[in-house]
Amino acid sequence: MKSLLPFLVILLGAIRVSAGDMFRAVEVHAETWEVTFQEKGTRFLLKLDDVDRGVSGYLQTLRMKRSERLTLTEKHSRIEVRPVDENGRKGIEIKTTSQDRFTGQETVTIAFEADHQAATAPPNAAPDSKVQSKDEPQSKPASATR
Repeated sequence: MKSLLPFLVILLGAIRVSAGDMFRAVEVHAETWEVTFQEKGTRFLLKLDDVDRGVSGYLQTLRMKRSERLTLTEKHSRIEVRPVDENGRKGIEIKTTSQDRFTGQETVTIAFEADHQAATAPPNAAPDSKVQSKDEPQSKPASATR
């Protein structure tokens, strides 16, 4: 059992977050681009053009200008995200830089994630909900009327 422990630690250290696991939705427009984080998973420190912007939230949507670059940082990885048009397809380029905890060697992986929406709506979304305007009369609950 003792001989398996270092192997398992090395194996778990090599597991990286894949692009599809990070974002629920990706949209690239002419002037802007946006990403929506998953409802579960890793939380990241956010930097927008090297300015700290806090910690990512679950189902959080970030909208940025095309010229802005998003950097996500976790314990041993740095992930740089930017919009690209690759072979006529719009999407984002995800550059992951990971550092091996034992050897100190850096590994760089570059992936492309095309525009996409989540297959299902988030559980707290109410697609049929109506926003009441100020001019509409507010209805009172039945128990409040006499």
